[in-house]
Amino acid sequence: LEGASFSQAAFIARGDGFADALAVSPFAYSQKMPVLLTRPSSLPAETEAALTGLDIEGAYIAGGTTAVSDGVMGSIDGILSTNGGTASERWSGTDRYATAATIAQKGIDAFWATPAFVGLSPGQNFAEALGGGAVCGSSGGVLLLTGGTSLSSAAETFLTGNSGDILHLEVFGGAAAVSDAVKTAAEGKVY
Repeated sequence: LEGASFSQAAFIARGDGFADALAVSPFAYSQKMPVLLTRPSSLPAETEAALTGLDIEGAYIAGGTTAVSDGVMGSIDGILSTNGGTASERWSGTDRYATAATIAQKGIDAFWATPAFVGLSPGQNFAEALGGGAVCGSSGGVLLLTGGTSLSSAAETFLTGNSGDILHLEVFGGAAAVSDAVKTAAEGKVY
C-alpha cells in the first residue's frame, strides 16, 4: 500500500451503508489506511483475504453491533491475532451522527487530526461527503454528519465542545443537501 509508512492497520465498515465508511475517510486518507467493507453479520471472503494479504495487525471497527456484529468483530480479531496483532477497537455511537462524532473525537485523540478543520455533510446521502472526506483528511481535520434540515445533536455537541479550536467549518453540499438553517446553526456553534 504505502511501503514502509504503512501501519498494518485498517478501518472496517459495513458495505451495505455508507455513513460509517465516510466518517473514517479523513483518517483513511491522512493515515494511509484502507477501508475494508464487511457485511453486518458475516465477514466476506474478499475482506478476510485482504486482512490476511495485507498482514493487517490492527483494525478500527466503524459502527455499532448492528453495523458490524460482535461475531464479525471476533472473526476479524482472530485474523489480526494470526497476523501478530491485537484486538480491534470499535468506534461507535447511538446512530450514524453520533458514530461520526465519536470517530472524529477518536481521530483527534489519536493525534491523526485536530478540530481546526471540520467538515459537515448530510448523513442521508453519500455524494456530498465523498470528496469531503479527502478534503478533511488533507486539511488535517474531521468529518461530521448532520440532518439536511436540522443540525444533528451529535454534530452540535462536537461543535460546541470544540468551538474554541475550530478555525474553519466547511459544509459539503448545497442548500438542498444541507439547508441554510443547518449551516447557520452550525456556524453559530463555532463562530
